[in-house]
Amino acid sequence: MRKKKKRIRKRKSRKRSRRRKRRKRRRGERRRRRRNRRRRRTFKKKKKKKKKKKKKKKKKKKKKKKKKKKKKKKKKKKKKKKKKEVEEEEIYREKLLSSLFSLLKLAWV
Repeated sequence: MRKKKKRIRKRKSRKRSRRRKRRKRRRGERRRRRRNRRRRRTFKKKKKKKKKKKKKKKKKKKKKKKKKKKKKKKKKKKKKKKKKEVEEEEIYREKLLSSLFSLLKLAWV
């Protein structure tokens, strides 16, 4: 048996350390340590158990969802304007333009 080296202890309050020792004694800490030491000496190597190979589970195939076909929106046909309406619009446009030009002329002068 080797001699244990004496450790330089840092000063701590005696009261606290004594309290701790008492607590350890009460809990059977020393006895436990002694028992563990004995166990360590007579330790035998355990044989390793062979691990059982796990069977792989088969993955279930997912069913493919059918894509819904999108309905095409029908384009609304523009109604052809009647000749009379077209002529009226043109006259209206011309009047607007002439009024704008007259205003511009006034602004210039």
